[in-house]
Amino acid sequence: MPTVITASSSRLNLIFVLYSAMFLLVFMLMIIRSPDGVRESIETELKQAMVMLGVEEQYLLETSTKDRFQRWIHDSGFYPGLYKALAPERQREGYEEWQSKGSFGFLSEGWIWRLLENFQLYAYQVTHRLTLMEFWMLTMLPMMIAVIMTGYYTWKIKQYQLIAASTTHVRLWLKALWIVLFLFSIYLITPNIFGLYTIYAPPILLVAVALAISLILSNFSKQA
Repeated sequence: MPTVITASSSRLNLIFVLYSAMFLLVFMLMIIRSPDGVRESIETELKQAMVMLGVEEQYLLETSTKDRFQRWIHDSGFYPGLYKALAPERQREGYEEWQSKGSFGFLSEGWIWRLLENFQLYAYQVTHRLTLMEFWMLTMLPMMIAVIMTGYYTWKIKQYQLIAASTTHVRLWLKALWIVLFLFSIYLITPNIFGLYTIYAPPILLVAVALAISLILSNFSKQA
């Protein structure tokens, strides 16, 4: 008989498997994709943001992204440490034989340089999208608060009505909220697979989050 503990464990296992598969896919893309292709897709996304947001807003967005990228990736020592660990010069100190035999050439110099360059490009993309999400969150905050408060006041109204609260609906919308948050994490690290439409992901995800929270609140138990 399933219990709350086993159900939670199953969900955690599922989340772990999904995230592991997602990160493995991104790692493979960083090895396989050419840096020129990755750079082109990022530049396309940046140009579309400029068209949608305007030159001034895009300038502020780009300035903030570059500053955060420098602080988070380079000044923090994260990328220099990764470079020191993986750069071919480091590999030659003790792993030449393993590279040529044990790895069957999979980690040749060309693959390593591609991984290092693509890592920086993907890191810049994640930083840009986080900054873009912050911009949209501040822009849409009044609307999101209004949607969430609608759910709260709907719950307050139901306290004076002869309508039973539905715990099934609460669980349903909680699952929907988890799915939206998972989609947000996918949006952060995946390449620009939707082309020009990728720019619309942040406002769509924020609206979905606000609606899910509103519906969760509106279906809470009356005694809550």
